[in-house]
Amino acid sequence: MAASSSISWTAVTPTGTSVSIEIALSTDNGATWTNWLPCTNGQAVPGIDELENLQNVQLKTRAVLTTTDVYASPELQEVNIEIITAWGNVVYGPNKSTLTGWDSISLAWKPERLSLVVNDEEACYIKNPDLPASLGSHIFIGTDRNGNNAINTLVDELRIDKVYREVNIRTGWHKTGVPFYTSEDMKQWPGYLRAETDGLKVYDSNDALRVLVGSWLKDAVRKYGIKIIDGEIYSTLISTKKPGAAGAYAEISPTGTITIYDILGRIGLTLSGLSGQGAVDWYFGGTKYAGAFINAGTDRDLIIWTLQSNSGIDLSTYNGAAVEIGRGGGNSINLKASVVFASTDLHVREMLSAGSIVSFGSKNCAEPTENYGIRLLNAVEAPELKYYDSGVIYLQNGEATVHLDPIFLECIEPDTELTPWQIWVQCYGENDVYVAEVGTDYFV
Repeated sequence: MAASSSISWTAVTPTGTSVSIEIALSTDNGATWTNWLPCTNGQAVPGIDELENLQNVQLKTRAVLTTTDVYASPELQEVNIEIITAWGNVVYGPNKSTLTGWDSISLAWKPERLSLVVNDEEACYIKNPDLPASLGSHIFIGTDRNGNNAINTLVDELRIDKVYREVNIRTGWHKTGVPFYTSEDMKQWPGYLRAETDGLKVYDSNDALRVLVGSWLKDAVRKYGIKIIDGEIYSTLISTKKPGAAGAYAEISPTGTITIYDILGRIGLTLSGLSGQGAVDWYFGGTKYAGAFINAGTDRDLIIWTLQSNSGIDLSTYNGAAVEIGRGGGNSINLKASVVFASTDLHVREMLSAGSIVSFGSKNCAEPTENYGIRLLNAVEAPELKYYDSGVIYLQNGEATVHLDPIFLECIEPDTELTPWQIWVQCYGENDVYVAEVGTDYFV
């Protein structure tokens, strides 16, 4: 049979020319042939690897040379066909119907001997089997890589040794009924297992303890349990509650939800991350009262809610002292809401003096109107946003030039037809003064 095959060729193909190879197969000594099959340079021979038997197989090839240039022709220089053959695997062994409820089957090899021991005797052996001295990159138990020759038997205990054990040693294992755990001399990746007086231990390839199922001393007190060092734990349920014992405890469910119970076994708190949405729920006396979760919408807001209609959310310390939010380091709280209500006066203050409310948008005053609903008045309580400045100047010979504050000029639009300045002047005494001239930073 064909273990592998390949076909390749070399050719000179000037511009406008090409060379392709096709192949045809016969499995009856040339009586009948397949259609011409196109080949890929450097790939398997079409149809060869699928054949179970190469007896009576014949093969022929043809080259197709094409050109679109009457002055240029391709040249086929060489065609290489390689077929690597191998004998088909035929496996023979003991009749499994003669095996009892507990049987020891051992297969071991070294360069000069391959032996099969069934129960307490060597069933067969091969001298000079031409096999590797140690395990290779693959080992197949009960079946080969193609899924053939499986005997469909259960394996109760399995021992894989990197060294050859003599037949008398392996028969001795069966007669004494010793467990088949990995021996001391197999300290290789990923590690080895040992049964010791204080428990079952797993070591890595550097002889470091990674798992202990048993007991150990801690502060002169013997502890019992499972110790995993730099490893992982997988379980459907993890609980801190002792079987049959009362008292508060915590559980981790298969979905990853953490539930904390009180001393009466009632739920007090749950933490979950179902659907990637973190949530915390608070209970009192086993009844859910409040919760917090990440909004699944586009804003991903943190939402704190109360379930009971007569309860609310209070921010306070346990002893009634003042609560500081966003304290230190210039931290801040962004309060995002359509309406914020204060049941009493809302005071803003610093630690030592009166504080202030700063807004980077407009600060509005709501005024109801008769025909236009509620109108929001801005900083100067006017229908539109205006900035206002005032001052006093004395007339000299009936004239005065007022220069505007340079900081104020940085905050307002220039005097144009679309944004005209509105200037009011008032004189104590005679009132026939007027604005005679307006400049970029002054008026007369």
